[in-house]
Amino acid sequence: MNDQVTSESVMCPAPKNSGRTHGRVSRESNRNDSPIRERISKSVTRLTSVIEQAILDALDQVVCAKDEAVRRIADMAPVADFDLPQAAKYLGVSKRTLQRRVTERSIAYRREGGRLRFTLAALDEYRLAGTIGAREGRPLPT
Repeated sequence: MNDQVTSESVMCPAPKNSGRTHGRVSRESNRNDSPIRERISKSVTRLTSVIEQAILDALDQVVCAKDEAVRRIADMAPVADFDLPQAAKYLGVSKRTLQRRVTERSIAYRREGGRLRFTLAALDEYRLAGTIGAREGRPLPT
């Protein structure tokens, strides 16, 4: 057998101590490192504040973009106005049930010429509150 070991056959890790003895730092190098450590510490502090500011700026941009998107969507949505039969059909309840909800003041409405009118937003808010749900299979009023 060949007892010789070549550097090609064995992979050796890099030395861990790199100038230090048993993981201890000499007093001389510790004194010399003090100004360097202070500069590094100041640089890290400055970098941290720059990163924090960049994150806050990015969050502001995201919030502004979201607000703008919500505004545009609200502008695009048709302003639907329903009378009592249309609102009852949209909610999937009888006209009498919806009239009771109006009497109980549990749904937003307004009166126009003595007739009840409901906005799509008010109906959706009421439906999302879980008080009543639209029946499946019923088309929405147009």
